[in-house]
Amino acid sequence: MFDFDRNTGVLSNLITISGYNNAWGAEFSGDGKKLYTTRWYATPVYQFDLTNYNQTAINNSVVTVGQATSPHSLYKAGYLKRGKDDKIYVAKFNSTYLGAVELPDNLGMACNYNDSYVSLGTKQSQAGLPAFLNTNLYTNSKGSNPIEKNTEAYPNPAFFNIHFRVQSNNKLLNFRLFDLNGKIVAERTNVNAESFNFYRENLKSGIYIYAFYADNEFISQGKIIFTDY
Repeated sequence: MFDFDRNTGVLSNLITISGYNNAWGAEFSGDGKKLYTTRWYATPVYQFDLTNYNQTAINNSVVTVGQATSPHSLYKAGYLKRGKDDKIYVAKFNSTYLGAVELPDNLGMACNYNDSYVSLGTKQSQAGLPAFLNTNLYTNSKGSNPIEKNTEAYPNPAFFNIHFRVQSNNKLLNFRLFDLNGKIVAERTNVNAESFNFYRENLKSGIYIYAFYADNEFISQGKIIFTDY
């Protein structure tokens, strides 16, 4: 686990959590102060307190907050995913339910793990949940600047590609990407405003400014970050 600077894309302050073989799911609480994890072949849902950010304190803070039961004889708890309601959902192999940590900002058992929170009806969970980064759930995934509010960019920061969605009366837009010196480093024409994937290719890690245009009309701009991690 690292500290991550969203402005520079730099990782620092490595923390190693030891003694948990077959590590599987991992998710942070909405306040960023709790880490929840699971292990493949095991039922416990663990919580780590990140308030005191040092390796010894974090390792010593672990609490088993619940058991993710599964009818499968071998595979048990799966991935974790924080939803837009800030609850953390738990996949349970071959189960007709998803578990959930209902109050993940709360410390210890007060986080309230519910092993049968969502019924899947006749369907069954497997090991996974949607594998996108939660940066698109942050309130600043759309900028506070009026010219950014009509554009979503996620995941942001990103390693490989960023998906854009632009609210515009124009279905096709032109896209430019600038470095912080104002140099155009990438350009695309006639991209789909409702769904456009930009692939990093040979760009270095760092901060870039994007801009969308329709003919000679400026539509929106904002900031994205590429990282090597």
